[in-house]
Amino acid sequence: MPYQFTSLTPNLVVADVDRSLRFYRDVLGFTVEQTVPDASPFVFAIVRSGAVEVYLNARAPRSRNTRPSRNGRSAAR
Repeated sequence: MPYQFTSLTPNLVVADVDRSLRFYRDVLGFTVEQTVPDASPFVFAIVRSGAVEVYLNARAPRSRNTRPSRNGRSAAR
């Protein structure tokens, strides 16, 4: 018998946690469970709708010693 998941929590890296949080809350109807820090601008948030939980993480700032390459990955300078 295949394993059956009772829950699954995607951990998403987003460009703007505040904007993503508003989308999940205001458009999709999720509730905000936790934010880090407690006030905006946020770097992390947890939203929930029933058994569905989503983690929203801010993208790490780019190092001054890297530059984007043609394939979208950073290349050291």
